[in-house]
Amino acid sequence: MKNGQHTGSIKNSDWAYMAGIIDGEGCIQTEGFNGQHRGKPVLYVSQKDPRLMDYLYETFGGKVKLYMQSHTGNPIYRWLSCSSEHLTFILENVKEYLVIKKDHAEVALLSLSYGKARKYQDQKEKNIIFGVRKKCHHKLLHLNKRLDAPETSKQDRLLKDSMRCSELGSMEKAESNPEMRLPLN
Repeated sequence: MKNGQHTGSIKNSDWAYMAGIIDGEGCIQTEGFNGQHRGKPVLYVSQKDPRLMDYLYETFGGKVKLYMQSHTGNPIYRWLSCSSEHLTFILENVKEYLVIKKDHAEVALLSLSYGKARKYQDQKEKNIIFGVRKKCHHKLLHLNKRLDAPETSKQDRLLKDSMRCSELGSMEKAESNPEMRLPLN
């Protein structure tokens, strides 16, 4: 739909607002290790209201795409920061304001700092880059609690099983101890 780079000056209040949007509506993840992606981090914000997307695009650049919800047919707008340079710019400036997704941003920045494995690098350098990016990918999966992500190794299955067990344990505690329940109003 839209694609652009930011050209103006961004105020501290815009960065703080962006952090709130990322903490509440955003997602920092990697594109996985299939095909050409090789663990490339991305940031996106999804919203039904196009006014927020216009603000993000005008203030921070990036891309805005339109998707249709499969179950309702309603439009969903998604603002994306996916080029390495743009994403680094956004995360470096917003991370001091993040609360919930600060760890996500730091892991994504670490992954971005290792760049791409290029054809002129030797195999040892490529392996180091892929190793770090793969660790960052798994850390982001864990931070996002993506239990639906495909399991690629025994370690992934163990991590997934341990997270399921910890969630079940906390659910049992809440059900067995009525004082732990939160009021609905």
